[in-house]
Amino acid sequence: MRCLTQSAVALTEGCLLAGALASSSGCVTTPAPPGVSGQQQQLLLLLEHEMTSNTGWVRIHAADALIDHHHAEAVAPSFAREADAAAPPYPIGVWRVLARAAATAERRQAFTERIRRTMLDPQAPDRVHAAESVAKLGAANPADSPVLVQWLATASEAASVYPLWLLALSGSSADQTGCEARLSDLLDASDSTARLRAAFALGRIKAVSPAAVNRLNRRLELEPEDSPVRVYVAAALLRHTAKDSAGAARLKQVLAGCLVRGRPAEQLEGAIALGMFGAAGDLPALARLLQSPEADARIGAASGSLYILQHL
Repeated sequence: MRCLTQSAVALTEGCLLAGALASSSGCVTTPAPPGVSGQQQQLLLLLEHEMTSNTGWVRIHAADALIDHHHAEAVAPSFAREADAAAPPYPIGVWRVLARAAATAERRQAFTERIRRTMLDPQAPDRVHAAESVAKLGAANPADSPVLVQWLATASEAASVYPLWLLALSGSSADQTGCEARLSDLLDASDSTARLRAAFALGRIKAVSPAAVNRLNRRLELEPEDSPVRVYVAAALLRHTAKDSAGAARLKQVLAGCLVRGRPAEQLEGAIALGMFGAAGDLPALARLLQSPEADARIGAASGSLYILQHL
């Protein structure tokens, strides 16, 4: 079993100063695959370690990061035994990971359908998690619209984000416009969970209207500095902002602050967004996070660093 020593992988101005990766018998010397630098390989090994040494949703987060970086071969074997062996809502995350890591379209569809059946069941205790996962998988189905509309009639503000997100993905352009507007309205909800989820969803919709971007900008100004919602709003805005613009530079500053002050879940979201839209100069902020005692923070830092290293 490969594991990390307590020394972290350090980064500086676009260069990784690789910390030691070790097993119980000595240092790991596995060569990097073709097209993968030694620096990237060390971060991938870090993510594998986080996936195998943690439990619950942290483990899911590490697996998602490995898949995002086209390193899924270790994921499916690691999760296969958990597909039917855990209490809700954790299996939803397992099924989503197994769908994403599936070697065949049939296997992907089988796990996606498990999640979808849960989402369509009004009595399912993990219905909200299932709807989120269907949206993340990009598996919205227009045939589900009547059930989603019915769900919206009684859903709380926080729960309503997910049927709205799915309807925006699966409906006509008019439906998308209406659902996007309702998601934007939820940015001003009194429930902070609803605001957070609405920002997350708007960030993942490929193209949103200028009105939605304006609402996100307003929410960023209104959200308190110590609010957990703030990082999700900034990350969503960064996804809809020109990469090298002044607006992007400002948003990256906000995210860098969240890496310092945020909770682990916020650091995970912020680090990934900073990496996806960052450059070599953003690596030092991620380097510090690699030394965090919190696994989610380390996962975000490793994933964010990998995104930047792909383009150096």
